[in-house]
Amino acid sequence: METSPFSNSKFVERVTVISGGEGGFASDEVYRLKKGKRRRLSRWAKPVERLYRKSLQAQNVFASVLLDRSSRSNRKRRNGFLRDGLVNTVRAHRKAAKKLKNL
Repeated sequence: METSPFSNSKFVERVTVISGGEGGFASDEVYRLKKGKRRRLSRWAKPVERLYRKSLQAQNVFASVLLDRSSRSNRKRRNGFLRDGLVNTVRAHRKAAKKLKNL
């Protein structure tokens, strides 16, 4: 199966080739952009879901930043995650709050 040169383009939705012959014209669809399924939500649920997703993303950022900082503290000195625990937690919390700020 060939990959289309249009597969990475965000401007091309469909390419149709029209060929003419003795019997008339024939069209053949070469490429069509596959659209994802539409999420169906009621009107009141959209902002709730948006808030829910943002909070999950913020929790994800918090956990990953805290893990990275704790690992770095442990590499720097013995029991580093205990010594720098409060500072690491505050900095990770600050990063997560920045994610939540842009609602």
